[in-house]
Amino acid sequence: MAASKMAPAVHVRDSVKQIDATSWLVGSTHILRLVQGPREGGCLWENAQDGSYYTLSAAAAPRPDAGPLPPDGHARQVHEAGESSAVFGFGDSLIIKIRNACDNTRREPETLAFLAKQSLSFDIPVVLFYTEEGGKTYLVEPYIPGKPLNEAWWDMTEEEKEHVVTGVSEACAEIKVFQSNSMTASDCNWINSFSNSREDRVEVLQRQCEELGMNCSVFVFSHNDLGPTNIIVNGGRVVIIDWGMAGYAPLAWVRTKFAICGALNAERISPANEEDLKQGLKRRVENNWEYRERVERRLGEMGFPEVTAAYREACNARLEEPKKPQRLFIQMSGAPGSGKSTMAKLLQQSIGGVVIDHDVIRSSLLQDNDLPFEEVAKKAYSLQWASASEVAQQGLNVIMDSTCNFQEVLDQGSALAKQHGLAYWYVECRVEDIDLLDERLRARTPMKSQRTGVDRPPEAASAARQGEDSRAQFQKWIDSPCRPGHNAIVVDSTSDLEAGRNRILEHILPCVMFPPLGLELHLVASAANNIPAEKTRLPASYG
Repeated sequence: MAASKMAPAVHVRDSVKQIDATSWLVGSTHILRLVQGPREGGCLWENAQDGSYYTLSAAAAPRPDAGPLPPDGHARQVHEAGESSAVFGFGDSLIIKIRNACDNTRREPETLAFLAKQSLSFDIPVVLFYTEEGGKTYLVEPYIPGKPLNEAWWDMTEEEKEHVVTGVSEACAEIKVFQSNSMTASDCNWINSFSNSREDRVEVLQRQCEELGMNCSVFVFSHNDLGPTNIIVNGGRVVIIDWGMAGYAPLAWVRTKFAICGALNAERISPANEEDLKQGLKRRVENNWEYRERVERRLGEMGFPEVTAAYREACNARLEEPKKPQRLFIQMSGAPGSGKSTMAKLLQQSIGGVVIDHDVIRSSLLQDNDLPFEEVAKKAYSLQWASASEVAQQGLNVIMDSTCNFQEVLDQGSALAKQHGLAYWYVECRVEDIDLLDERLRARTPMKSQRTGVDRPPEAASAARQGEDSRAQFQKWIDSPCRPGHNAIVVDSTSDLEAGRNRILEHILPCVMFPPLGLELHLVASAANNIPAEKTRLPASYG
């Protein structure tokens, strides 16, 4: 493994760019090359199928020109989790995992290096290279052949399922022999999901574990994210991947998480049925909790303790507390016509507070025809921030309904939230179909500052926008949204906005739990950006 000097920040989605068909710029400091023929230099990894190999070297100054990955190229993005992480694949040989660096958790390569020295009955990824630059970690690993358990579970025989459950349970038992006197803040979002606010301070997490009845005299090593997406099966082999959340936790937490965490369910995507299509839903996602239920039961047979009842009791108590919820600052975002104003009003109906509508302010200022459009825009932003500050001082939730295409707008919103002690959330309404956006814009009754179509800028801005390629601008807004690196929620707003509102509330309201074992869960996902628009049947106490 190697480390590099800090470099300018790179968005995870743009962290790998193509120089040519066989070379790529990784971050801003390294170049990965695919070489055909006999080795002539340092080899990072060899492709056993055709004898080709990869090299990785420092990028000399000046850096070569590089652009987006082509859809049919050798390199491709295979996964993205908002602003926090992305995974890129190179043929069937290599993957590069890129994440926002976090000082509060153990780095995955350190964990894998430690585990590589142990005698384990299961396989783990091999670290080929690791570096950190611009607040991101870059981890290069060989591609692991096989099928994610998330896909394989549905068609497995009983014998094959039992083999996997045994393998995962025994892996938990193997690594728990590694112990520490200190806890790691690696699974804070679940350990304290019943708390008023999310904490990652070790002392707070440990106190909460003790209150639940966990033995905190010693802490055991745990993967902490053994969902089916992090298990690869290939014949009789079981490979456990994605050790980014691994750390030391109370022994009781290992089994308890399998009992309460719906994120460990198996999930399957299938085409929408006729009824779904009538509702404008494009595909169906099925949840199956059999895997985690069987692992939890097996861990119990192996002597792992649990505090499931105490955990659920704490969550239920939190839900029933007549306490004032934490005040919120919600920054709306999305292309014109994406439904962000409608979504803002739906959220206001659910959480209260005040919607500050930038278009209302700008349109009012435009009543004075002597003011240029761009000058009005600046004045409107100044007024919206002043209004937001006043609303926050009154102890109310703030929902900022304005365009959010620039970093300074994000910075201003997060700074205002911090100044007034509000929890900051970014909510993006996403529609990838420009024709649908155009249809919506043409159908609405516009305010003076609003477009009347994708290619119809506001009348007051017609002179300033002369010659503008409107479709290119909309495509840019869709392809390259300006999002923060935390507390960002993206919802598909092509059809069911109330379902999107419900999904947002599940994230921003404290202590919204995944359904317990045995509760039916039905989700329908959209095609846009693989973002699920979720519909869940929750207990009545969830409101």
